[in-house]
Amino acid sequence: MDGHKVVSVYFCSPVVCSHCGDYIWGSGEVGVQCSSCKQCFHDECQVFCSKSECLPLKAAVATFSSPKPLSVWTPETVKEWLAVVNLYRYMEQLGNFTAEEIFFLDKERLEELRISDPFVQQSILNTIDELQQRNEKKYLSFEEKNAFFDNFQQHEFVIGSFYDIELCIRCSKPLLGIVHQGCQCKACGIIVHRQCARLGVPRCETRANRRIRNDFLERTNENQIPLAISQSVKAIEQRGVAEGADLYDVYRFSAKTEDMNKLKEYFERCSPNEIDLSSFDLRTIAGVLKAALKESEDSLLPAAMYADFIDATENVRMSQRVRDLLAAIPATRMATLQLVMAHLVRVWRHQAEARNVSGEPRQLYPVFSHALLRPPWNGICKLVYNGAKHLSLIRCLLLDCDWNERRPQIASAPSGGVSAFGDAALKNVDWYFGNISKEDASFILSGLADGAYLVRDSSTFQEMGDYTLSIRFGGTNKLIKISKFDGGYGFHSGHLFHSVVDLVEFYREHSLEHYQETLKTKLLFPMSRHSHALLPEAQLQQESVSDVFNLLLVINKRYMERMKEYDAWVEERHRLTREIQHSMTAVEAFKETILMLNEHRLLNAEMAKRVQKEEDRLFMTRNLDDIQKRINDCTAKEDEIKTALSESNKRIREYEAKMLLQRPEIASLLRQRQVWFRKSCRAWMTMRRCLRLRLQLIIL
Repeated sequence: MDGHKVVSVYFCSPVVCSHCGDYIWGSGEVGVQCSSCKQCFHDECQVFCSKSECLPLKAAVATFSSPKPLSVWTPETVKEWLAVVNLYRYMEQLGNFTAEEIFFLDKERLEELRISDPFVQQSILNTIDELQQRNEKKYLSFEEKNAFFDNFQQHEFVIGSFYDIELCIRCSKPLLGIVHQGCQCKACGIIVHRQCARLGVPRCETRANRRIRNDFLERTNENQIPLAISQSVKAIEQRGVAEGADLYDVYRFSAKTEDMNKLKEYFERCSPNEIDLSSFDLRTIAGVLKAALKESEDSLLPAAMYADFIDATENVRMSQRVRDLLAAIPATRMATLQLVMAHLVRVWRHQAEARNVSGEPRQLYPVFSHALLRPPWNGICKLVYNGAKHLSLIRCLLLDCDWNERRPQIASAPSGGVSAFGDAALKNVDWYFGNISKEDASFILSGLADGAYLVRDSSTFQEMGDYTLSIRFGGTNKLIKISKFDGGYGFHSGHLFHSVVDLVEFYREHSLEHYQETLKTKLLFPMSRHSHALLPEAQLQQESVSDVFNLLLVINKRYMERMKEYDAWVEERHRLTREIQHSMTAVEAFKETILMLNEHRLLNAEMAKRVQKEEDRLFMTRNLDDIQKRINDCTAKEDEIKTALSESNKRIREYEAKMLLQRPEIASLLRQRQVWFRKSCRAWMTMRRCLRLRLQLIIL
């Protein structure tokens, strides 16, 4: 194709498409590669590859000649996928799952992972559903290519962040992720995927009723600092000090998307002198501040300097190198960075002086590690491998750079065992399993009674010294992160222990509902890393065949109910489609009729000019009036059908949106039904074997 010689290939890691700039990902036939220059294109984008020159890539990309199923995806591959679908915020919670395990996630499982926001849940499920669908192909014809390509030039597309589930106007599929999900035209307001923006979209027509997103970031003060940032900083500090709030927790815990949307709209419509945030809670204000940093077109530490900042973390003179890089940042952006960093130092000081939380502000490091610095879009996967360097950089900014604010004194660690290498006391307890995987921990705890537990190294152990408490509760395994603070260890900064051993001993005597209301259990049955299988038989949870079968029935009932709804929507959509086809035929018939009647009217008008008798002239006039009446009737009927067509198309789009939102839940219920069907079969076979053994013992 005009210089490129494309061949079908398969991908494991995401690769940037040379036409649209979006990422190619998935396990099916999702893209092609030029055998000469090695550039890659989406299947849909390959008809446009003649627009790019056949020049060799600077860096080689990994492609394969045979399919790479999801079973071969490594944890790093899953994290790369999360990065390119704009879910890198949840790499820690979801990155330890295999690609196949990801398919079993549903809203209940996400709740267990402490992902409770409805918008975030639906975004994750939509993305998982798209991963399942990635073997679908929809090629554009060359006629469509030529008709659509110029339309891209008419739009003023900018990358946007959306806090509602938005459907692409071109492909009707939902935008993926929670930030920078797609493009929006600043003139007409239409929303599309990055890829779809380069495949052809409707012409740009002003839509006054379409809200242009990210407007709240464009309003600034006299120093060119966004009001959403400056006013949020002011409100958090004033109210945080007055209320004695735990500002670490204010930043660490996410706000509701619904509440954040209200505050964003408030910033858009309110004049700077009238802004009053007293009606919004601190967590919502902090959420909008974090969103403003993440949703901006570029991070405060410029993406163009990303490699320099990352390299600085490996420099023996890291602090000086970082200060040199800060001096090169443009003045307007530096003003915002100065405000934010000075604010974080004041938050640190508030925690130390008002709440007696000593040590470094480690709780702030992961919160702002992606907010202050992120790589360019074509290198977003670097977030997977540079996590520890991001944390190190934020630490350097807070501890070693001057923001014209007094920093608290850093107290030494307590004598209970907190050190840079973790809790030394853990070596003497059996329930500490060290560096084992989440899957191994789940296997050890499977089938045990509520309260069985173990402790293992967290995925952030090397960078932060954290641990994970795995506990059996409600028939499933719950994971609780034990964070390392300079004041000790704990689930959060408000309740610390000198060591992990002290924490475990406390919750052996007290219920975990102190930490989370739904966890109404103590740490009852410790696993032993030496003989974890040798538990007393009384501790084993015996799932009867009837219990398993009843759960299968519940899941199957939910699945059938959702499928019934889905099928009803599909049937209604088909009915409306048939109506539209019939209506289109009627519209064409009316057009032909109106055309014929107009020709007849013109012919009669010509004949009326030629008649001589008054009687004939009156007859021809009445005939013309009759023809005009028929034309008016046909035109009115045509307009009526067109109005009904517009309404039917609107209803079809509504049903398609409902189907898209319902499909992830149906897929999850189907997988659960299959799993519990197999469990039912195994439980039934186990019961039969037990009965046979008992009978043999009785007979013998």
